[in-house]
Amino acid sequence: MPFVRLGYVLSALSKPMMAFFIQPFWVFPTRATDRIGKGIRTGARDAILAEASTPETRARVFGFHRSMDTMGAVLGPAIAMVYLYLYPGNYTVLFFLAFIPGLLAVATTFLLHEKKQHLK
Repeated sequence: MPFVRLGYVLSALSKPMMAFFIQPFWVFPTRATDRIGKGIRTGARDAILAEASTPETRARVFGFHRSMDTMGAVLGPAIAMVYLYLYPGNYTVLFFLAFIPGLLAVATTFLLHEKKQHLK
């Protein structure tokens, strides 16, 4: 669980960093922070999904996760395009608004509870 939370925190923090760090030298570490967060959380999150599913439901669980991830990857930029159409050049506020879904993702990790492992 801590790896999932850390990964989402790093990715969430990278969004407002883009509002502050506009020089190319600083954009790279900001984007790298986001990708490192994704790398940290992905394996642990997939393990949680696998543990929470049965062999019969595993494909459905991972398929649902993938479809929601793809939907977010489409809707996020679409909403950003509408925002920039209505408020051209207002990138700073846009990056802060992008921070909100990241915070929601981190908050959601606090709803997860690990199963107690009984030693045999």
